[in-house]
Amino acid sequence: MIIESGTIIFIGLLLLFLKLKRPYRRWLLKHSLALDLLVAGIVYALHWGTFSGVMAAATAGLLTSAFTAGAQRWEDSEGNLADFITGGKVDASLETA
Repeated sequence: MIIESGTIIFIGLLLLFLKLKRPYRRWLLKHSLALDLLVAGIVYALHWGTFSGVMAAATAGLLTSAFTAGAQRWEDSEGNLADFITGGKVDASLETA
């Protein structure tokens, strides 16, 4: 039950991440440690009070950390994470210098 709750929390955070525009996603991936700490702090604060809530927050924090590490390596090696997330559709208004 705890792992499932943490996974659901992570999926919600992942969907929020995917809604961001490309420059913001890339900026967050470049600052992955700050992102991991921020997300872990927020989910701990929201789920504080019960053992199962804290463990679900820990699971979500670990999954977020694993995702940012993998996504950052993908972005560094391939340079096309944003294209992969958007299905290859690139909007010129999302491009930044």
